[in-house]
This record gives sequence, C-alpha cells and structure tokens, in this order.
Amino acid sequence: MRRKVLAGTDATAVAIHDCDILHYRRELLVRLCFPVLHPDMAFHVSKGFSARFSTQLNGRVMRLLITPLLRAMEGLEGFSQTLAPLQYFRYPISGEVCLHRSVAESVRFPSDWGVETGMMADVFRVARMERICQVDIAESYDHKHQSLSEGDPDAGLNKMACDVALCLLRAASPGIASTASNPFQGLVEKFLQVAKGMLRFYSADARINTLKFDGELEARTIELFAASLERAISIHEADPGKPAGAPSWQQIESKLPGFGVALAQAASDDAAS
Repeated sequence: MRRKVLAGTDATAVAIHDCDILHYRRELLVRLCFPVLHPDMAFHVSKGFSARFSTQLNGRVMRLLITPLLRAMEGLEGFSQTLAPLQYFRYPISGEVCLHRSVAESVRFPSDWGVETGMMADVFRVARMERICQVDIAESYDHKHQSLSEGDPDAGLNKMACDVALCLLRAASPGIASTASNPFQGLVEKFLQVAKGMLRFYSADARINTLKFDGELEARTIELFAASLERAISIHEADPGKPAGAPSWQQIESKLPGFGVALAQAASDDAAS
C-alpha cells in the first residue's frame, strides 16, 4: 500500500495505523498527521502512542520484551549508533506512524511482525532526530489481543516476539565490531535478569491504578519471550548479513526504473476489473 501511494500520487506524507483498533475515532488520525503536515512544525516522522490498559496492563510485547531487551543490549558495542534512539519512544511497536514522503521513500520495512519496530530502527538512518516526534494520539485505546501460543512458535505472541527480536538483532548488527565472534552471547540471560527485575514495577503500576495483575502469567510470558529471543539469535547467526527490512522504494526504483509507474497502473487496472 505504501508503494502504491508513493507511485500513484504526489502525496506529501503517508500515514499508517493498525486495522484492529477498537473504538476507532477520526481524531486519532488527525493528531498523528498534524505534526508532519503543518508547515510551521514540518516534522518528517510522527510516531503515535497511547496508554495501553483496559482492566489490566496491556502492551505485553513492549513491556516484557522490547523494553528489557533494549536495556539488555545497552552494553553491546555499536548500540548507541543503532538502537539507542528507540529507548526514547513510549511505544515503538505501535502501528501508528506518519512519514514525510522523503522518509517513506527511503526507509526499509520488514515484512513480518517486526514491521513497526524494524521500521522505527531504520528511521534514524534516514531522518534527523530533530525531525522526529511522538504524539499522544488518544487518551487510551485498545486492540484485539494475540494469544500467547505457548505450544506453537509459529503463531500468536510466540512468533511475534521472535520476529521483533530478530529485527532488533539485525538492526544492531551493522554497529557491532566485526571482531566480535559471538556478540549476542549471554544476551538471553541478561534479558531474563532485566525483564524479571521489572515485574515489581509493573505490579506496583497495576496496584496504584487498580488494575488486574497476574504475576505468574507475566513471569511465564517472560520465559516464553526468552525462548523466542533464543530462536531469533539462532536465525540471525545462520544468516548474519541479512538486512532488517525489505528494500526501500528508492532502492527498488534504482534497480528497476519505472517500476513505480507500472505498479500504480497495475493496481488501478486491478481495481477497475
């Protein structure tokens, strides 16, 4: 869809949001796009976030995987040049983002559950920090939730965690010294230490806000994510040179001149048939 918009229109920006938002309101899209489209602001990237709770704390992949994993990776050489900026963002895994055309043409998008996190990791390669903002786009909103799929590594949060972790490993790899024979050695153990240490803070957060909190389930989820991280490390080590995302629009056009026009025409023909 992003490529069709870029190829078939002269749009200034591309906005993306999840299609499973419950109680969706148009204001969400307006707040997301406003910083990019307003001429006095002229941001190139607007990343949306909102509080993730219902009767309990939600956002399990963010709380129990991404946040502790980024903290566990802080000691890696090259982390500050690759993934460190992600720590500034409240919810990098959210599907809500507005990109200026110049960024949308240059950024690489993964094609799995790591799409949002991998895209944000690549944004810092093509956009200056002062042109990136995050926006509280709603008081709170909820999504349809994936199951843990504890017995199936190819479904639910089990697969999502592996895809997200793999994107982060691949994004970090270019900054890691080539002399490091096994740069991610001990990462799973460090992740477990950090993630389990954060549980008391989530428990306190839930108690203060009178939300349900299942400490046993949270701990089990961390163990599941640790196994997903271990799988991601194995996949990465088998093909360490693989990039974190698909080729950008600019890369495609450089290899296949005129592809954009042909794609837009094919999409129009398909819609008309």
